[in-house]
Amino acid sequence: NDINNIISIELIWGKIVGKPINNNTKIKSFKNGTIEINVSNSVWRNELSLQKNNLLEKLQNEEPNLNIKDIILK
Repeated sequence: NDINNIISIELIWGKIVGKPINNNTKIKSFKNGTIEINVSNSVWRNELSLQKNNLLEKLQNEEPNLNIKDIILK
């Protein structure tokens, strides 16, 4: 179920990134292994894009069943 997957991803995301980043991001969707994340501004988007591979790896380790392949920051 998509809604449950998004809730799972939101919980893991919050745990991985911590409060300041979590407060500036919103999981928008999860389709075909890609998580789309809305970011509050370009400063946070740049910061997250630098950490993207690391964050992706952590998400994959936390939720191997979801088959997460990519993160898109918007």
